[in-house]
Amino acid sequence: MSVFFPETSDTNPVFLNKQLESLYNKITENPKDYPSQKQYAEILLERPNKDRALRAKKSLEIILTEKKGGDINSEFLYLNALRFTGETKKAKYLAEQGIEKYPNTAGFHVQLISILMTENNMNQAEDYLNTALKKFHNDEKIIRLEIKLHMLLNNWEKSLTLCNEALQSHPEDQRIVIGQIQSLSNLNRTHDAV
Repeated sequence: MSVFFPETSDTNPVFLNKQLESLYNKITENPKDYPSQKQYAEILLERPNKDRALRAKKSLEIILTEKKGGDINSEFLYLNALRFTGETKKAKYLAEQGIEKYPNTAGFHVQLISILMTENNMNQAEDYLNTALKKFHNDEKIIRLEIKLHMLLNNWEKSLTLCNEALQSHPEDQRIVIGQIQSLSNLNRTHDAV
């Protein structure tokens, strides 16, 4: 007698997600259905982990290879998938290329700065961040990265000042609120957080 172990959402990201299941069936039947490949990758990367990123990467490679390059969104999604699969060297290279190819797009700057911070290359991250801030000074993700950089450098006064400024224009951003609380806590000013 064989024992049946059903797949769960932990072992298969398609399980219990009808939209992903439908897209998976479409791309299995027709791998050249590029819009479905892209949508499948987008959904997988909404809540990325290594397995979901590997599946997204495979779909995006089909698009990028078959179409001899993709659109900006496919390239950006591919870069994101590479980061979550641990291929940071390749991701870093593609982020640098993306900045050159799409200089008016903040996302490639965000990815490169995030990679540099993960590599603990704070000086280079700060240089890229300063360049990005000149171009995208109102971009919420760039602002959050500036806060994060100063937190990683234990520059709590600066991170608190940045959080307070950012909350003026982005009062609902929970990540900035959390950064403010962490900064206050590290400055032993938790009473100000209430």
